[in-house]
Amino acid sequence: MPSDQECLPLKEALLRMLDKAISYDVIFRVGERSVEVRCHSFMLLARSPQMQAMLESPRTDRDKDGRACVPVPEVDVEIILSFLRSAKTDFCLVYVKS
Repeated sequence: MPSDQECLPLKEALLRMLDKAISYDVIFRVGERSVEVRCHSFMLLARSPQMQAMLESPRTDRDKDGRACVPVPEVDVEIILSFLRSAKTDFCLVYVKS
């Protein structure tokens, strides 16, 4: 285990896993360019019944390693990242463009 993770509070450890794509098992392909955002099914399952239904569906596409591949072409990358960070921390920043 890396020394920088040994004493991290849970929220920080979960964000580190998200930011460094550690042991991810879900890939969102976001926006028109299909930017890959990698995350963890356990957090999605714990936080969202809709995500649970989608990820547990036999119709969900999977890559050769069994990772769920979810296309989200109509959403901006920052929106997905904000959603994932809020799922891991219970904190969400909302930016309003004027």
